[in-house]
Amino acid sequence: MSGRDYAEPVAARRLLIILLVFFGVSILAAALIPVPPPTERTTSSATRTETRASSRILERTLGTEAPRPPVIRLAAGDFLELTIRSRRVRQVEIPRLGVLEDLGPYDPATLELAPPQAGRYAIRLAGSGRVIARLEVGPG
Repeated sequence: MSGRDYAEPVAARRLLIILLVFFGVSILAAALIPVPPPTERTTSSATRTETRASSRILERTLGTEAPRPPVIRLAAGDFLELTIRSRRVRQVEIPRLGVLEDLGPYDPATLELAPPQAGRYAIRLAGSGRVIARLEVGPG
């Protein structure tokens, strides 16, 4: 074995050791950097103050297993914070509003809605088309 044949594997090992040390230092640095607190949802108080004085903010929670779909009533201009829970991984949709959201047993869907006009909106399970709730928006 010549000197050159021996030098190439040693150089490759040294390069590998340097890369592993570099990765270890970068992982340690990433672990020590403080994580900023999560940002607030888009419906913060700053956004809510821009709404009309007569607007309401309604919060509702519903499940996908109810035998009869509940009816949620609100006036045009109101805001709805809707949380939908499910025991299985699914998608929920409101076709007239163009909403499609994933949900699962550990990850409920949270919808923030401000329907643009009065009317009836079906909240469905995507794929099956089963209505899990109805949203009735009256005049403001």
